[in-house]
Amino acid sequence: MMMGFKVKIRFIFVVIWVFLSLSVWAVDVSAPLQALKSKQYEKAFKQYQDLEKQGYQSGDMYQNMAVAALALGKDVDAIIYIEKALKFKPGNNDLSQLLSSVLKRKSKIESEETKSTLVLYFNSFVGIFSVATWVLLSLLCFLAVGWFVYSGFPDQIKSRFYKLMLILSLSLFFIFSILSSYRNFQIHNHNTIIITADQAILKVSPDKESPDLSNLVPGSKVYYKDQINDWWYVSTVYGDEGWIKSVEGLRL
Repeated sequence: MMMGFKVKIRFIFVVIWVFLSLSVWAVDVSAPLQALKSKQYEKAFKQYQDLEKQGYQSGDMYQNMAVAALALGKDVDAIIYIEKALKFKPGNNDLSQLLSSVLKRKSKIESEETKSTLVLYFNSFVGIFSVATWVLLSLLCFLAVGWFVYSGFPDQIKSRFYKLMLILSLSLFFIFSILSSYRNFQIHNHNTIIITADQAILKVSPDKESPDLSNLVPGSKVYYKDQINDWWYVSTVYGDEGWIKSVEGLRL
């Protein structure tokens, strides 16, 4: 009976792993990558855009799109895809340097204040694994808890080792669950907006007749806070708040 239970557990692990990995394995990214290596930047960029429209996302893809955009002289697009790549690869030095080089050319863009070292390290740590991997780790810990309960909870609860292992499994389950939730937020939150319009005006209120607060140049980053009809309430990297038309920017 015990052997049969172990076989079932192994089967569950395999099914979970295959299910979480299937969508990644099914996507062929070799064609745009080959075009990029051949310096066919326009072709590579369009092929990556097609993949994105199909729902495929990855840090490497967005990084390659940024490289292609830079080669084509599309600096604003490059900023957009670097920011998207950083969601998947937070703290990546290559991406940070790439973004810095673009912003140096765009001197009118307001630079974002540097985050604390602790926050940067934490984001980089969480970014080591994908959401699927953090979820898988939490599921494994949950199954470990089930195993300890199944293997004789009433008889072994007085054992110090048993208590420690049970507490450790429960703790890791909660930790990995929190990390998977935070990793999902890193990737799928849409609070960042990159200004794409030639001229975006930050308004006091959601009305084209309201007073202007400032002009936002293409490539500027703002943060979404609220929405009324086709107006977005945003804050700039320096904390100024106001309204812009939704057509003036792209939510990432």
